[in-house]
Amino acid sequence: MTNDTTGTTGTTGTTGTTGTSDTTGTSDTTQPGHRRRRRVARATAAFAVVAGAVAAALTVPAAHGADAEPDLGPNVQIFDPSMSAQEIQGKLDSVFGEQEKNQFGEDRHALLFKPGSYDVKANVGFYTQVAGLGLSPDDTTINGQVHAEADWFDGNATQNFWRDAENLAVNPDGGADRWAVSQAAPYRRMHLKGDLQLDDGGWSSGGLLADTKVDGQVKSGSQQQWLSRNTE
Repeated sequence: MTNDTTGTTGTTGTTGTTGTSDTTGTSDTTQPGHRRRRRVARATAAFAVVAGAVAAALTVPAAHGADAEPDLGPNVQIFDPSMSAQEIQGKLDSVFGEQEKNQFGEDRHALLFKPGSYDVKANVGFYTQVAGLGLSPDDTTINGQVHAEADWFDGNATQNFWRDAENLAVNPDGGADRWAVSQAAPYRRMHLKGDLQLDDGGWSSGGLLADTKVDGQVKSGSQQQWLSRNTE
């Protein structure tokens, strides 16, 4: 009797356990389907968001005009040859007036020239970029100067940091231009059709001349720690 009871109990227990396992297994086989449906729903929602963003972007030119200038903020100026020299010069002088001595200030300026020819002089102060927007430097010509001076520090250029000139051709007044700077003040992708002076009568210490053609002579003056790369 003891053996029969044990056998019956064992058989019943095994059958019950097997039945429960089968039921659980059946439930598991439905889960991949649920997961697939959730993935499809998420993908559909994501596609709708992307499609909406693309559609909105494509409608911007129609709303604002195909030739509208981008709004790059108040400290980015874009000049084009249709503007008067007086207007451009006024803006250049205004920015330099703010930035000449602004060594530790928070203002930043980008002065960008579309391809063409300009009769202006750009004196480049702290935290100021002056650049041409053409494919090559000769696409944008400045008949005047693009220069860095050390007048604010009695000719000592060892603190003339944080400025740059790039991607411009310059026909300098008097046949020469000046880039009296120290570190963090590159002069790159430039075509200077004259001489280049690297000091302002006092000390100067460091700078970068890169991817640039100087038709005249480069006069280093008091410069030290200067790096020239891919330049003639």
